[in-house]
Amino acid sequence: MNKFDTWLQLKEQLDEVKEREAELRRELCAELLAEKTMANGRMSVTTMIEGYKWNAVQALNYKVSSEILQVIWPELTESERDAIRWVPELSLRIYKALPEDSILHEAVTTSLAMPQLKAELKAV
Repeated sequence: MNKFDTWLQLKEQLDEVKEREAELRRELCAELLAEKTMANGRMSVTTMIEGYKWNAVQALNYKVSSEILQVIWPELTESERDAIRWVPELSLRIYKALPEDSILHEAVTTSLAMPQLKAELKAV
């Protein structure tokens, strides 16, 4: 078996294992947390089962809609505005068009991303 075939096989196995692990984790956590009530966006339980200490946690994800936030921003109180953290985000399209002597380059670091590989079976 060549490296490409081996990679395809491993990728398929990994995808299946990840999917099954996520399903099983959701099921187990649902069972362990069945008697718990969410408080402040989170619930957790620690228990001993068959010699293992298990800790299950379920929390809410929070996301801000930039579009809505821009519309309501003038109406927000100071404490509501303080709840928003502005994180610098780079617009690559604009950044890549900047001249080589742009001072912004001093604030931007780069590193190699994980390589991507995809294979699709094409009809011959």
